[in-house]
Amino acid sequence: MYAKTTTSATKIDRFFQPGKVNQQMPCRKLDELEKMQGLLNSQRIKLIFDNYGVELILQENNVRISNLNSNGVMRTFAVVHFSLPASPWLKDTHNKIYSGSTIGQTIKDDGFDLTKEDVYFGITELPEIAKNKMKTTEESAAIHIYQLTVKKPNTSESIVYCTITEVHSPLYLTLGDLRQLSPEGTQKYSTLTESAQKHLNELRTLDEWLESHSNKSLISVQQV
Repeated sequence: MYAKTTTSATKIDRFFQPGKVNQQMPCRKLDELEKMQGLLNSQRIKLIFDNYGVELILQENNVRISNLNSNGVMRTFAVVHFSLPASPWLKDTHNKIYSGSTIGQTIKDDGFDLTKEDVYFGITELPEIAKNKMKTTEESAAIHIYQLTVKKPNTSESIVYCTITEVHSPLYLTLGDLRQLSPEGTQKYSTLTESAQKHLNELRTLDEWLESHSNKSLISVQQV
């Protein structure tokens, strides 16, 4: 009995060693993946880790960078590009979101119809800020890029509200997990398009951009 327990623990340890997470394989259990089906990412994080919070790392103009976390540990690094200006009928909801509320849940809570349109599923290099906040030494992670379309109920009015790039912690979701959660989407949107490449290029320069923005903010504070 003890030998079996030791072997199982060893397998788990090896799986989560730095640089040893196999992105092609699921890291979540089958029953967890079944419960995660159809949920928003915020709901999935809360389901797995019993806690969910949003830390705004940066919000400027139409760009929002967030740490979707549980107990302070980043589970998803999210970069949002809002399509501004928001339509008048969505303005109040947008103001709540821009003040820090979760995007998908806020839109649904305010009674709007929400559609997720996949753009790309793949693997990308982790920005240093994400590695630090995820508390991992893994170099790569699963990425999901998609657009959110919001429709006004009982009308034909709809808008593409934003494009979201989600980089998931290797200890939360792998590309293998995303294939289980979105089998059709991951198969159809695995080809790197020009639009997807633009967002990947942005991730590669994100650390430098955030550092530059931080330095500018520090200068502004010192000048006050």
